[in-house]
Amino acid sequence: MLSRREFIKNISGLLSCALIEGSSFAYAEQNIEGLVDNFPDLIPGVKKVMKFKTPDSKYCLVHIRQLHAVPWDLSTEESMISTYTTFEEKVMINNCQNDIYDMLSYLTENHDLNSVFVEGISPNVFERMQKDRNYFEELVSFEDTFFDEELSMLKREAKTFLDDISKFPAHIPEGMTQEQYVDSISSRVAVLEKEVEDIKDKFRFYHGAALRLGYEGKLDLKIFESKGGLEKAEEELRRGEYGKHMLDDREDELLLEISKLPNGLHYAVLGGAHAFGGRNSFGREYIFDRRISYRDNIYEWNIKNPNSKFSLIEVTPKNLPIE
Repeated sequence: MLSRREFIKNISGLLSCALIEGSSFAYAEQNIEGLVDNFPDLIPGVKKVMKFKTPDSKYCLVHIRQLHAVPWDLSTEESMISTYTTFEEKVMINNCQNDIYDMLSYLTENHDLNSVFVEGISPNVFERMQKDRNYFEELVSFEDTFFDEELSMLKREAKTFLDDISKFPAHIPEGMTQEQYVDSISSRVAVLEKEVEDIKDKFRFYHGAALRLGYEGKLDLKIFESKGGLEKAEEELRRGEYGKHMLDDREDELLLEISKLPNGLHYAVLGGAHAFGGRNSFGREYIFDRRISYRDNIYEWNIKNPNSKFSLIEVTPKNLPIE
């Protein structure tokens, strides 16, 4: 079992939860093509909005493309361990998630968005998040372990001198009194504490904009993936692959879950590598942006389900470094 620090250190930014059942932007007998046309093109945090209409569609997936940390194991609470990311990569992820936070906030306040699907969380993790507010808080908190560990070391050092400084005369620099040295240690601790708090605030979006909005009570979040599907995706990820389980199978799971809801626009925050459309569904207008796709999910879905066809809107954040 991971300790709290290990868990916070390794938890993936793509974690989220589902709080209630419901449609994200549902319109019972509305014209989906009209809803696609009326979807805003100018949104805070957004680089571009691409709209792809299917005649007689009943649903429209609004795919908000994200950059996020990818866990090795997506299926269980104890082993949601993210791959190592550099500080520069953390900055890129946080910037992209900041964009998504701004766009979701705008859509919530101005376009009746109330819920969104999120990827990479299993039902058992979701259940715990529903029941345990403290657990939910841990998931949205950012701790840089380098600073955290150094801070703990300095606190212990300062406490040691405060408790019995006479045991360590060799540690006191020449020309300083015991009191001056204790004060200098305390000052270092205070500065580092401020740095840690600044980092936590700056990186508050790192573990996922949707997750944070859900924690703040501003957005209801939903899951769509089965434990079995996540396990298959995990095996591909361990092999260093972005295969059909990691991509297309999970995309199909989302379409299926949306089809159980009322007709309308339904939002999902998924990795920028996902491509739900293709040449068959939307022609040459659909641009892959170097994305990998093993099949045209929406085309195949619409052929098999002529009474519940999908249109698609793709929303690309300003800081998504994929193109």
